[in-house]
Amino acid sequence: MRNAFFLLVLFLAATPSANADETASKLDSLNDRVTELEANQALYTVRFSGVFINRFEDFTTTYGVPGEAKDKDRLTTFSTYLALNLDFDIAEHLKLYTTLAMSKFWQNDGRNEYAGNWQASEGGSFGYAGSTPRIDRAYMAYAFSFPLTLAIGRMPTNNGVPINQLDGLVREGTYPRFAYNAIFDGIAAIFDFTRYLPRGHSLKLRAFYTPNINIDNADRTRQLTDGTVKVGSNTPQYAILAEYATTRLAPVFDTLSFYYMLYQYSNFYDAGANTPATPGAAPNNPTDSAIGNMLYLGLEGIGHIGLNASLSVLLYRDTTTTLDGSQSNTLLSKAYLLNVNQRLDFILTGSVIGFELIKTDPTFYLDEWTYLTVIPFYSSPASQGVHVFASVPIGEKLRARVGWYRLHSDPYSYMGFSSSLESDDNSFYVQLRLGF
Repeated sequence: MRNAFFLLVLFLAATPSANADETASKLDSLNDRVTELEANQALYTVRFSGVFINRFEDFTTTYGVPGEAKDKDRLTTFSTYLALNLDFDIAEHLKLYTTLAMSKFWQNDGRNEYAGNWQASEGGSFGYAGSTPRIDRAYMAYAFSFPLTLAIGRMPTNNGVPINQLDGLVREGTYPRFAYNAIFDGIAAIFDFTRYLPRGHSLKLRAFYTPNINIDNADRTRQLTDGTVKVGSNTPQYAILAEYATTRLAPVFDTLSFYYMLYQYSNFYDAGANTPATPGAAPNNPTDSAIGNMLYLGLEGIGHIGLNASLSVLLYRDTTTTLDGSQSNTLLSKAYLLNVNQRLDFILTGSVIGFELIKTDPTFYLDEWTYLTVIPFYSSPASQGVHVFASVPIGEKLRARVGWYRLHSDPYSYMGFSSSLESDDNSFYVQLRLGF
């Protein structure tokens, strides 16, 4: 009996010890995993930011065939745009950038104003399609120890200069808006030669390759077809942007910027450009081969009184051919965008007033797919217009802008694109922008 009692005492004494050892082992394992997770997270930094915009726009358009009675439309709209940025410093030289965004008219969802898949891609979240978010930015960039950065993915090729100056902001988009204001996917190489230049000078060269992919909407193993004609699956587009800026003209300007951009593509299938007159017939959409030359001259701090001015010039040569090869035409176009704005820091720090003037010819084309205005001010052929605006800060992150657009457009016609109408558009808007 005494032996049995002694064994029972030993068993009871040993059991808590075994449980304690097992618990300690689990805690050590958990602590190791937590330490490893913290170590991995310490390797990169996460940055969160965003933009929240609410707009009111009162848009009226009077349109019709010249010399005949005109029709009139009026739209009074409220809209919301939200973009959330989540950026990662993965390693010393490697970064990942992402943007999730949506735009919608109030109490309106499910719109689709894109005629082609490529337009939907270039427009991203800006088509007022509804509250379903889209990915507007998703690319990684690797910066070498010498002046070269390579980037691949969905790029920030929209919202370029001088869009930022409407609200007195720093530059946000990569490419000037009058080269194209759209989202492109591709591969970019950025060469920064600033370190090799005298102080006060900067020079960057950007090379961008973006293949436009055509593929059957329902079967990824099949080519896209237009009637009985098969469309090439890959249309490459190339762009080169040279950016020079100097602050060495201090007696006259704070900064002088000069950008030159060249882009080119061949046999681009323009899905959605042509609607056949006969129901059921093949669309026979055109293919475009084009080359664009864009010049941007920007003067900031003119006379050191907060006055800024920029001139954008786009020279465009386009050869349009029907898919069956039956018709072909080559056209040249030119367009101008002038922006002048004055900072009024002596009245209210960060406030801006200004105006824009635009003039385009009948063969003008601009990849203008990421905009929130109702009025097609920057993308209409055969047009001339004016935009006046005033922007004031409300607190640290909030900004209000009011403005008025007026645009007159004449009839135009060239391969795949035409309008027999002339129009007079007016638009008054109020915009509230929160950057965080």
